[in-house]
Amino acid sequence: MTPWEGKPTMTTRPDTRCAAFVVATFVLMSGGSLASARDLSFDDRVAAQKAVEQVYWEHRDWPAANPTGKPTLQAVLPEAAVRAKVEFILRRSAELEAREGQPITGDQLQAELDRMARETKAPDTLREIFAALHDDPFLIAECVARPALVQRLLATTPTLDGAAARAQAPSSRRAGAVPPPLGYSLPTIPAGVGCTNDSWALSTLTSASGANTPSARQLHSAVWTGAEMIVWGGWDGAAASSNGGRYDPATDSWSLSSLTSGSGNNVPSARLRHTAVWTGTEMIVWGGRNAAGTTVNNGGLYNPATDTWSTSTLTNASGANVPSARQFHSAVWTGTNMIVWGGSPGTVSQSLNNGGLYDPATDTWSTSTLTNASGSNTPVARIDHTAVWTGSKMIVWGGLDAAGSGLANGGVYDPATDTWSLSLLTNGTGLYVPSARHFHSAVWTGTEMIVWGGAADASSGGLNTGGRYDPANDLWALSSLTNGTGAYVPAARQLPAAVWTGSAMIVWGGSSDGTSAVLNSGGQYVPASDAWSLSSLTNATGSNVPSARQFHTAVFTGASDHRMIVWGGAPNTATGGLFCAACASFLWFGDADGDGHGDPAVTQASCTQPPGYVLSNDDCDDADPARYGGNTETCNGIDDDCDTIVDNGGDLLCADGDACSADLCDPTSGCLPIHQTVNLDTSGFSAARVDGRDLVVLADAWNSCPGALNYDAAANLDQGAVAPADCVDASDFHLFMLSFGRTCP
Repeated sequence: MTPWEGKPTMTTRPDTRCAAFVVATFVLMSGGSLASARDLSFDDRVAAQKAVEQVYWEHRDWPAANPTGKPTLQAVLPEAAVRAKVEFILRRSAELEAREGQPITGDQLQAELDRMARETKAPDTLREIFAALHDDPFLIAECVARPALVQRLLATTPTLDGAAARAQAPSSRRAGAVPPPLGYSLPTIPAGVGCTNDSWALSTLTSASGANTPSARQLHSAVWTGAEMIVWGGWDGAAASSNGGRYDPATDSWSLSSLTSGSGNNVPSARLRHTAVWTGTEMIVWGGRNAAGTTVNNGGLYNPATDTWSTSTLTNASGANVPSARQFHSAVWTGTNMIVWGGSPGTVSQSLNNGGLYDPATDTWSTSTLTNASGSNTPVARIDHTAVWTGSKMIVWGGLDAAGSGLANGGVYDPATDTWSLSLLTNGTGLYVPSARHFHSAVWTGTEMIVWGGAADASSGGLNTGGRYDPANDLWALSSLTNGTGAYVPAARQLPAAVWTGSAMIVWGGSSDGTSAVLNSGGQYVPASDAWSLSSLTNATGSNVPSARQFHTAVFTGASDHRMIVWGGAPNTATGGLFCAACASFLWFGDADGDGHGDPAVTQASCTQPPGYVLSNDDCDDADPARYGGNTETCNGIDDDCDTIVDNGGDLLCADGDACSADLCDPTSGCLPIHQTVNLDTSGFSAARVDGRDLVVLADAWNSCPGALNYDAAANLDQGAVAPADCVDASDFHLFMLSFGRTCP
């Protein structure tokens, strides 16, 4: 029996016998005493289901760019759909009783309630669900715990075929679960439950232990709805897939849905290397390669509220302006349209630079310059590139061209004007442009596109560099990403997954060589500090770290839960993990002398700057504000710039670069490697300082050699080190300027 065999249609009124089936007498513990018996009708359950659905709907992400505003729940979830959900879980409950020979007990429901409270990965959402049901333990047990428990038990008990299950189902008038002897109790969700910063949580994802977990796969898609992660499609190592799953961190469980078996109407054909976007109400999947190895140009729209795939022109790729079949393409959601671009119908040599705009409201593909790659500044054809949506424009960058060479260019497309802008991206010109690459990651921060990692071409190893592009000013910023410098930089890799947390980019997983050298490490880059944070991701330390992988997916749950969810990947796996990124922690260094430079021996790890601490650690004397890394070295017998060398000035005439201290060039200590006579007016004004008076003396002797009337041997500063040996010339002027403004001993 498939998970949805016997499920009523959205227009079918539930069998009235279901109401009789769920009516029962329950004993409820309230205020320390037993409450009177109460009945729970079918309509009571429907009302409770509506309240739960409202909580999830309020958490669903609605694109800010959509000008229409978020609709009401009633507009996207009809009454019939809610009633169908309730009837379905009751029928499944009856099937479970037939399989096990006994109904679910109150003790089982209480244990499920306790598990949810103990293991939730979204405690705030779970509290909201409890509150929506008035914190009524009985109502929560029957309308929240029962659906989750039934789904899990059905996935782990011996299976009867559908007909046998229905034949052995209990009488329609049998009572439901009897509460525990002392009644149900509402568990307290501990304050510590949820997100522990910089750690991986133990969950059903860790070992793929939960019921309804999708089969192992790679090259699938994943979207975050605001309340749950939806995964779909992919490759299981032997075949393409047309199924998936819905993971709810609030209950730490995979929901039983039509995605579980890939059954129902309008389900897209099995595929991998497709794209998926979340619209606010639906997931749109499109393109990719099917089970026969042929690329496709169809897809589908999945609505998690009704658990259905919609009938649309995507199903059969019908209508005008439909883009050609492809894989390795990109897709972004604008708030009203899905834009697909690039990719290839087969090999890299067949790369494309066209695409299309799909509007689900009208179920049409728009006529645009994308259709035939017409118009100026259209980027060259490519695969394996990235695309981000800025709120008004799509930016594509990188990838492989038709010859298989990496690209360092891209383009900015504005759907409002249907044009590609002329920019530094067009030809990959300008300062600080990242090197050419494909299989990299890209995120949009709200003001910049950050790219990182990847490989130069199909035969190269991974990179640990990147860049930050500002479209408002059309420039790449100089940053530590440019050369991969700084502390805690992740190991070089290609195929990393990346998410934006609101303040940091997290990269995780991938491969150093694009084949078997997979990784389970990563890092957090904070653009405000231009630094990679101190994180357990760097070396994959701590508990519950997912196994190394590539071709996986990652989503971020948002500011309320602060979690990155990774799932699937190669080697083929059905496991994943939840990483808490509540904040990015840095190692701060004590700055006792207040010079802005810290003592490397005095440290404190924190997400925010502690008083008296700074990020730099190049202070060699934290009691002297005049000594720190990068300070100007002077001839004072002190290591001013903390490079362990005293009085080094780097004069060109000394082989060892020691411009101030005694060495082979300067047997006496002074301001220059030759001697102290650069202070030419020792008997005049400001005798101890190299200043303008000395410059006058030097100028009087300029271009003079022995025998000239104004020759001054003292002004011949280079003493023959630079030809012509006996003339006052440019080399002497160079030496003079090195000491200008200094006070000599």
